[in-house]
Amino acid sequence: MIVSPDNPLLEKGTLTVHDLRHQRFALFNDVANEQIFRHLQFLCGPLKVIINLDNAWSMYATITKLNAVCLGRTFQTHHSPYSPLADLPEIELGDLIDSHFEFGWLTNPNDELSATTVELIDHINDRYYPLSR
Repeated sequence: MIVSPDNPLLEKGTLTVHDLRHQRFALFNDVANEQIFRHLQFLCGPLKVIINLDNAWSMYATITKLNAVCLGRTFQTHHSPYSPLADLPEIELGDLIDSHFEFGWLTNPNDELSATTVELIDHINDRYYPLSR
């Protein structure tokens, strides 16, 4: 969750459902975020959404000027065309939302992979998952 530097939630160690019920949410128009938000509402009950946006500058302004919170992914802020968005504080919601992500390879044993594909998979496995072998 992305917040303004003066948001009181930053002082809390772990957020509770009660903390989130009193926030005003600004959401990116993003299917994955919508799914996470629906799950959050399942836990918290109805949450107040003040705006849905596609524009990073507008999201930054909404967070900083209206003290709204943005349910977003780190990827969205760190690769935003409006770089100040990446400078805003983030609060993990891992205690409330399962943010675990699995990555792996599915292959068909009846279809042989090209040498280039095998090389790519080996490179990624060695680089990012060296202990899984």
